Amino acid sequence: RNKPNKHVSTLNLVKAELGDKVYQLYDWLFGLCMNARYQDYNIHKFIAEEATKRLERIRLSMSK
Repeated sequence: RNKPNKHVSTLNLVKAELGDKVYQLYDWLFGLCMNARYQDYNIHKFIAEEATKRLERIRLSMSK
């Protein structure tokens, strides 16, 4: 069987349940997290601040 992994399943669920706007925010955060380990988790302050903003936008969209 060719079943999607848990990450792909989560991305698909976010898109289906929360829509394209939240999906785009989540997908950016997901990519950042997946690549952080290759940068020894040293993320520029600007990127960390942007991640916090996007996470807050996701949180707000879920409280509607």
